[in-house]
Amino acid sequence: MAAPFPNLKEHEILSLRQKIEKEMAHEQSEKPQIISFKNQQFVVKFARQEKKRDRQEKLSAAAYFLLFRKWLSPRCFEALTVKQEAKRIINLNALNLQVAPIYYYNEQYFIQAYSGVSLDTVLPRTKKTQQLFLIYDVFSSLAQLHRQGQWHGGPQIRNITLYNKQLYRIDFEERFGFYTPIALSQSYDLMLTFNSIKKFLNDDLQLGQKLFMHYWHLNPDKSLLPYLNKVLKWLKPIYPISQFLGRINKHNNDINTSLFFGQVLKNCLPALSHQTQS
Repeated sequence: MAAPFPNLKEHEILSLRQKIEKEMAHEQSEKPQIISFKNQQFVVKFARQEKKRDRQEKLSAAAYFLLFRKWLSPRCFEALTVKQEAKRIINLNALNLQVAPIYYYNEQYFIQAYSGVSLDTVLPRTKKTQQLFLIYDVFSSLAQLHRQGQWHGGPQIRNITLYNKQLYRIDFEERFGFYTPIALSQSYDLMLTFNSIKKFLNDDLQLGQKLFMHYWHLNPDKSLLPYLNKVLKWLKPIYPISQFLGRINKHNNDINTSLFFGQVLKNCLPALSHQTQS
């Protein structure tokens, strides 16, 4: 059942805009802000202040090349403008995907329905049994997005919210998916999702495999396999020294989470590849 998001009329949207521009005119916050209007909450996301991100974009392009052996210009890793992001969310909403509606956008900000608290906040405060249900729902949501031929780009649990017992996806700033094969971007989504939930799995590899197969059952897209195999191939040389890396990098989440995902792929991909060949 869809969440009961407010259904605003044109004059109400105008009043909300006036309230935002009066109360938040000098805010221009880097983080989305919550504003109350007619006993409802709304999220206001402002345009980012221009910053030099050349180094970050070059590093992202290099990492992307190492993982998938596909070169993208660093410009492909620039963030979307708020106007572009709003348009993308509107398109996803039209497909009945799990995003909250947009009420208004311009070059400076957009107004979106409030869709709850980030799972990065919710999960640590949730009992283990309910936590597991929510984690399975994260992969169901990702499979639903991918079945519609879409990608997230920032699928980490900090960009997934819980509202009225439903999950919603936020933060669609990434643009690189417009320049790559959809299966490549979806494979990247899957890897980032695993990396963000690994800390809640207690290194339970069997559970990781069950989550992967849960996703695959809902979205058995064989076009993902070549890209997932490339990720596994890239990680294989690290395994012989993984215990050593673990000792000297106990707090390095990037190494630990990537190796965990690689082990999941190592155990799951052979059977899937065999199925597609038979």
